[in-house]
Amino acid sequence: MHPIIALSVLEAVRACDLAKGDPPGDALVGQEAIRLGRTTSVATQIERYSAMVRRRESLDTDELSALYKLVARRPDADLVFADAGRRAGRHAAKQTPVTLRGLHRTLPRGLRERLGRRLIRRAAARVFAVEMSYDGASAAAVEMCGARGVPGGRPCALYGSGLAELLRVFTSFDGAYFRIACRARGDSTCKWSTTQAHEA
Repeated sequence: MHPIIALSVLEAVRACDLAKGDPPGDALVGQEAIRLGRTTSVATQIERYSAMVRRRESLDTDELSALYKLVARRPDADLVFADAGRRAGRHAAKQTPVTLRGLHRTLPRGLRERLGRRLIRRAAARVFAVEMSYDGASAAAVEMCGARGVPGGRPCALYGSGLAELLRVFTSFDGAYFRIACRARGDSTCKWSTTQAHEA
C-alpha cells in the first residue's frame, strides 16, 4: 500500500485532536485515544511515513489495517477518515509530475477535463490502488485496501472522499462519491459511485 494513506490518516488524527484542546479536569481520564494526535509517537510516525513517501517505499497492508482498526475505535472516526481521504487526494495529486500539472492548467476546458481524467486514473491506481472508470464517474477498489477487517468498513470513507478530492483537483467535478459495495460487508469488492443516491 502507498504510505500516503497512513500519512494522511495520522495527519487527520493530529489535526482533529489539536483542534479539541485539553479536556477539563476529570474529563482527561479515559481520553487517551481521543488525544492520540497530540502524542510524540504520532508525530514520529508522521515523519516516518513522510520519509517513506519521499523514498517511494511501500507500506505493509497489515500495518495499515492495524492503523485503521485503531482509528475506527474513535467516536469521531468517520470524520477522521473523511478528512484523511481529502488529504490523501491532495497528496496524490501532488505526486503527479509538475510538467503534467502545468500542462493541465493551461489547456482549454475540454482538453483539460480529458487529461484530468487520465491523471486521476493514474493517481488513483498508484496511491489508492483503485481502478477508476467513467461510466457515470464510478470507481472500484482492488481487493486489498486494508479495511476488510474493520467492522462496518469505516475506513471506506477515506477512499470515497479521496477519490472525490482527486476529481475536484483535476476536473470540474463538484459532488461526492457514495459507497455502493464493501468487502467489509461481504461484497466481492469495494465500489463507489457519484451517481448513487444513498450509501450502501
